[in-house]
Amino acid sequence: MRSLPAWTLLLAPLACAPASRPPATGAPTTAPTTAPATMRVSTPGGTLNIRVRPDEMRSTFIVAAAPDRVWGVLPAAFDSLGVPAGVVDLAARRYGTTGLRVRRRLGTTPVSRYFDCGQTQIGENADEYDVQLQVVATVTAGTAGTTNVEVLLDARARPVAFSQGYQSCSTRGTLDKRLIDLVRAELSRP
Repeated sequence: MRSLPAWTLLLAPLACAPASRPPATGAPTTAPTTAPATMRVSTPGGTLNIRVRPDEMRSTFIVAAAPDRVWGVLPAAFDSLGVPAGVVDLAARRYGTTGLRVRRRLGTTPVSRYFDCGQTQIGENADEYDVQLQVVATVTAGTAGTTNVEVLLDARARPVAFSQGYQSCSTRGTLDKRLIDLVRAELSRP
């Protein structure tokens, strides 16, 4: 196995810097730092692929309703996902949970549908490990009567049978989208 020059490690933080792109008006948007990115570094000794992922995954969605209406339906949307309210901050309009521990399922859905925590010979770690979640939505006023909903996700997993620390998981982009779909469904009810 070849070792790479030490200067290649200096390039990794550059991949973590978020790009700034304005959101498209009227459409759901996702912050550029939400998903893992792969950076390819070519060196005289060979090519190195570095997978970079932020510890916290944030996505921002635009909802065509007033912030008060969106705030009012968040509890029902979170409840539909099986996520209990642990954080309710009326002043900041922040709702969700931190430190939620789940195993195998979040509500009725396998955890692996929402998060990638790696795999073993038996299958998806997210479905076999203890998973600690943070799911928090923040509601802010948008433009022209819309609302911006920022969803913060953080997932960490560790094996049940071994005394190991938590490892970071990455989002599959489905939990935050499902939350916003539920918000929109609640808003469409008479």
